Amino acid sequence: MSTEGSSSGSARRSAHPDSGRLAHLVHLGLLDEATLAREALERLRAMAPTIGEQSSETTLASTSRVRLVRYFARRKQRIASYASPYPVVALILEGTKRVDLDGVSRVLHAGDALLLSANVALGVTNLPDPDTGAFRSVLFEVLGEAQALLSRHYPELAQGGPTTTRARMQLFTPALPTLQAFEHVCETVLTGSAHPRLLHHRLEGLLLALFVESTSPSEDDIVRARADVDIAMALRELVRTSPEEEFSAQRVARALGVSEATLRRRLRTMGTSLRALVVEERMALAKVLLDDGRLDVGDVALRCGYASHGKFAKQFVRCYGVAPSVARARRLKPTAEDGARG
Repeated sequence: MSTEGSSSGSARRSAHPDSGRLAHLVHLGLLDEATLAREALERLRAMAPTIGEQSSETTLASTSRVRLVRYFARRKQRIASYASPYPVVALILEGTKRVDLDGVSRVLHAGDALLLSANVALGVTNLPDPDTGAFRSVLFEVLGEAQALLSRHYPELAQGGPTTTRARMQLFTPALPTLQAFEHVCETVLTGSAHPRLLHHRLEGLLLALFVESTSPSEDDIVRARADVDIAMALRELVRTSPEEEFSAQRVARALGVSEATLRRRLRTMGTSLRALVVEERMALAKVLLDDGRLDVGDVALRCGYASHGKFAKQFVRCYGVAPSVARARRLKPTAEDGARG
């Protein structure tokens, strides 16, 4: 893709592929799988090292079938229009990527993957991880005869120029088998002596793994089904999934599969509004993060979708009656009773 990357410190950090996904796996009793996924991401980071760089796009290896590229940045990067002449499979290793296509913005975190058709232009914003100060990703450009594999599993992506957003761009949070398949392809491409047939086999394994995930009901399908039953709950879940995103009436209506007028009318009959529900969910998350105490107020504001710390603080005061800095300090300061217990 364009501008993605991370620092060598990422290998030392106790990073996780995605906190929401990890929590979900813990809830399902799959912590071991989450640990393996985290380790797979750490190994992928190690395959794309950075040494004292500020920003770079580096071709790590290139064959007749695939070009492996690493993107890295220490500052926010904005690309108004990115397009590759080849189909692209990208994996975010560190930081956050926002992509804009057809008026809809989507956010990818470390551990998320993107499939993009050839010659599709989209806006891209890369944000460094607040803990490590770096953004990093790797991507494959699918070349030559390997495009036959892509045609088999993703015919619309391979053809280029499809009409629907889903056909031109697909986003995933890869399961462990897909992460491992991605890792195997990287290893093979970086091994110059690897036989072309082995690379062909591993590329097919990666595309098959992605295809299996994409044929399951999509997150969008599930959200729209819930909207038919309870549009307010569907909207809340949409905000909980990516609270940092923008939630315009147009974007939400499209995500829930209704018109803007229907969205407003159905929320109005429930005695609420789009803005009210978005604020409620963001403030609920803000309280949880401030109570946790590991993030400063500025980071909490960004995680909750507020670029302006002042607006975030005012909204928090309206909801809870105290400034976010005060709420955080109260949780971090031990009480006399706590000391007696210790």
